[in-house]
Amino acid sequence: MRRKLRNIFDQYEQKENHITNSLLLFLNNNRGLLNSILKKYKLKLTSRQINLLSQTAPTIVKERDSIPDGYIYTEDFSSCIGIETKIKKGAVEEDQVLGHIQQLSNYDRWFLLVIDMRDVLK
Repeated sequence: MRRKLRNIFDQYEQKENHITNSLLLFLNNNRGLLNSILKKYKLKLTSRQINLLSQTAPTIVKERDSIPDGYIYTEDFSSCIGIETKIKKGAVEEDQVLGHIQQLSNYDRWFLLVIDMRDVLK
């Protein structure tokens, strides 16, 4: 069952989750841009169907696993890009990044994209 992205007007406890969801909604509705970005960075995903998801892992994870803010993943679950967004100085923590890497390593091909919004939100 394919899950949908949350509505752009949904409320989040953390601003960074709203930013990630807005980015994923934008890319979901602009697949040409998404494909251009993936191509530019040589991120060739293996499936024709690319899904986007926010705040929920696309596959079952252990309760203690670290879950990125968003995902771009293939329908066959062979490839995945985890997205973590930060808006506060010093908010990127090594334990969280290592937890994301451990969770993403279950995919055949994976990437972790950390977006640091500090310079953008000045």
